[in-house]
Amino acid sequence: MNRGIFNHDIWSDVVKFRIFFYLIGNAVSSKEGIQQDGVHVQQGQYLRSLRNLQDDLAYREGKGNKKKVYPLTTLRRKLKSLENDGEITTKLTDSGTLFTVVNYASYQGLQGSENEIVAQKRHTDGTPTAQKEEPKPKKKRYVYDEKQMALAGLLWKKVKVNVPDMKEPNMESWANTIRLMMQQDKRTGKDIQEVILWATGHEFWHKNILSADKLRKQYDKLSVQMKGEQKGVTSIAKHKQHFGESNGESYDFSKRKAW
Repeated sequence: MNRGIFNHDIWSDVVKFRIFFYLIGNAVSSKEGIQQDGVHVQQGQYLRSLRNLQDDLAYREGKGNKKKVYPLTTLRRKLKSLENDGEITTKLTDSGTLFTVVNYASYQGLQGSENEIVAQKRHTDGTPTAQKEEPKPKKKRYVYDEKQMALAGLLWKKVKVNVPDMKEPNMESWANTIRLMMQQDKRTGKDIQEVILWATGHEFWHKNILSADKLRKQYDKLSVQMKGEQKGVTSIAKHKQHFGESNGESYDFSKRKAW
């Protein structure tokens, strides 16, 4: 296990850490994957039902050493938190939940461990020699690519026009939120871009969509309203064209025949 895990935020959340560590430890390590209950489980994946996972994570506590389990609501909440952090993804199958550990390879073997392992040489009297303390690896808090950063930059550009005095945000955090929208919420970059342009130019929403987190939270509402208004504009245009109003023409009802 890469020692960088001790510098991760997850280390301070006992339940979340136990779940994550258990998934890593039981994930398929073979590059070819395996067949399990009719499902091809790839490297870094683990197929398990939530009920079985609940039993797997049982623990003993108190004077009576009584066995306890985490409530399913707790498991679901912690798993969702791991998803939101971009550490895992989940997929429901007929045989249970297919868990995928994102960046599985980075947690395995001795990758990057050359700077972490300190060999202890001993003197003839058996006391260990002085050990050189290696600096802790800097944790990469946010994950994103160029396209996601570009969308975050577009959002900031529009927000800055609407709120000139607003302090520049953490763009890496915004880009990471855009990544979660694309990877977990299944939004396309094109759709996100359209919603950004529409919302930041809207009479009401331009005052409310001032961050990537707010964009993600309100995305469904924004998308529905945007499409509704666009559909309405199209209908009005067709209506005008039908009655000869598209070129500034109007129908003179005084010339109509009686019916």
